[in-house]
Amino acid sequence: MKYRKFGSKGPEISEIGFGAWAIGGSWGEQSDKDSLDALDIALGKGVNFIDTAAGYGNGRSERIIGEFLKQRSEQVYVCTKTPPAHGKWPPSPYCRIEERYSEKYLRENVEERMKNLQVECLDVLLLHTWTRDLRYHPHVHFLVTGGGLTVDKAAWRMPQNSRFLMPGRVLSELFRNRLRDELGDLSSDDSIPIEVWRTKWVVHVKHAGSGKEVLEYLSRYVHRVALPNSRLVSFDGEQVTFRYRDGCTQEMRRCTLSCEEFLRRFLQHVLPKGLVKIRRYGLFASARKSDLERARDLLEHERLAHNRPRPDLPQTDPEDEDLDPVCPECGVGRLRILAEIEPVPVLRVSLPRAPPGSANRSRATMQMLIS
Repeated sequence: MKYRKFGSKGPEISEIGFGAWAIGGSWGEQSDKDSLDALDIALGKGVNFIDTAAGYGNGRSERIIGEFLKQRSEQVYVCTKTPPAHGKWPPSPYCRIEERYSEKYLRENVEERMKNLQVECLDVLLLHTWTRDLRYHPHVHFLVTGGGLTVDKAAWRMPQNSRFLMPGRVLSELFRNRLRDELGDLSSDDSIPIEVWRTKWVVHVKHAGSGKEVLEYLSRYVHRVALPNSRLVSFDGEQVTFRYRDGCTQEMRRCTLSCEEFLRRFLQHVLPKGLVKIRRYGLFASARKSDLERARDLLEHERLAHNRPRPDLPQTDPEDEDLDPVCPECGVGRLRILAEIEPVPVLRVSLPRAPPGSANRSRATMQMLIS
């Protein structure tokens, strides 16, 4: 097992952790004995990090982990999560964090988390909140290179810290203020609530390796609509029912809406006319193709010099029921099967050669059979 430091001064954490969704029962029935055996095997392999949440089986996952760790002497670190307080779900984009994560609520919830895990202090606590039921949730994804060409384009320069590009907390304020300035007088328009400019914006910056997983994730949003047909359950002329995955429990749930509300939510995910879904800047801008090729050549040369494997092409996640499989020929495009045409069987009969002088008799027999 390989380990890495948690943060800059934290403990050594195993690079492979134990995900505790299943032992909470969120993915189907599982006995506590099987769950305890799985945890025992994981720790035996060197795992010292466990991820769980309040929503994994309504605390059952935490309770199993707490009971298990009580019998162990190894140092194991546990990350758990707490959902927002009861109320409108999901919270409005302009909902203040104090409304759903008040100090009183967090204190009570943390006490419950510690009670389930049988500890006096939590290692890591995350706020667990998002949704996939077509609610309005505006956000932008940026895929940024982890370095850049030098001014003379002679070399590829990496950041000082290979796993850190820029601080998200600084970008949050910069993005918000820059957008407000670009909007000018429109930023004070009544159609934009004043809370927008007072709320802390979220910028999540994360090292993405070769970018393969990020590209696969983003492709689901770029190449399909907000709700694929496979998620539609029923339509009775007045209401629409569809399936979505609960972000907290990972369970598939159903949502039933009136036709008007369903269309309203769906159309919120349709871009206005003239708004481009994908924009390319920097090395990926159409006017800088030569710079992009130069960067690729430099990175390929570096890869060969250090004998590193070429990054794999994105592959289909077998658990994603909404994605078409990757084309087995090109390995890039999606293979969409519209229909299967069964082959028509051809009956082939091999007849023995007739003896000499029997041609007339054969023709007579054929004529008699036809008539």
